Amino acid sequence: MVFRYSGYEIIRMKLRISMNKIIFVVLSLIFSTTGLFAQELSPSIENHEEGSYRTLLKKSGRIIWQASWVINKETKNEKKVVTVTEKGHGYYNNSKKDIHWLMESSFIQNHGPRVLETTRVAYSSDDKEIWKKDKIFDYSKEKLIARQFVYGKLRKEMIIPLPGKLTFSSDILAVILRGYDFDKRDLIEFYIFSSDAKLYNIIAKVMGKESITVPAGTFECHKMELTLDLGIFNLALKPFLPKTYMWFTVAKPHIWLKYEGLESGIGTPYIVMELTKFRNGNVNIGD
Repeated sequence: MVFRYSGYEIIRMKLRISMNKIIFVVLSLIFSTTGLFAQELSPSIENHEEGSYRTLLKKSGRIIWQASWVINKETKNEKKVVTVTEKGHGYYNNSKKDIHWLMESSFIQNHGPRVLETTRVAYSSDDKEIWKKDKIFDYSKEKLIARQFVYGKLRKEMIIPLPGKLTFSSDILAVILRGYDFDKRDLIEFYIFSSDAKLYNIIAKVMGKESITVPAGTFECHKMELTLDLGIFNLALKPFLPKTYMWFTVAKPHIWLKYEGLESGIGTPYIVMELTKFRNGNVNIGD
């Protein structure tokens, strides 16, 4: 038996084949960002480190806030627990007045790593608490908890399920990403847990090497791009999203040097953060 098709039928068949190819490509894009980029991060951190950085508006170059941090590592229940404490002051996070703040975050160095808890408290010039934001990672109950306090009173508590892949707090991302395998240059996918209990799916990749200058000096760096993964909307919306970049030294322990991106989300200023000082047992750079 011989089948014969008209010109119209042949065109329809070609269109169906083309549409099937398009659907296959779209589905491949959707599922290619799920579980294929998992990478264990194990940042190299000394028992004691400290440093500082400044934050500028990208357009004007005006310094809007500055901060310093201290990192301490100790062994608890046979696990290496890293605690990051940051103190800062200035016009932070769209504040209309000069404020100062204290942030403390802890994580287990291996096993992901696993963030335990992050707390950030902002104070007025007369040292009165303005607001506090807690982010708690409850692994035993597989929950993420976000609490917001205003003038000492709990205003909001939000609880969401803990996702099955790496989840971090943006407050310490510069420390955690030091554990990235820059030699392999594999993509890595993780979630950022925000203080308003939202999860942002991030894909990070290394763009290449670049020499950059910050107040701490001039260094050969790995340039990393961080992209918000929007699933099937990536192709349509990605060109309109502000770019986010981070730079880490090529030399180990891959010290964070610079950040370019939004301060804290859509609608906030595009900023530049630059390292001014770093100290540990082996490295001493900056003022």
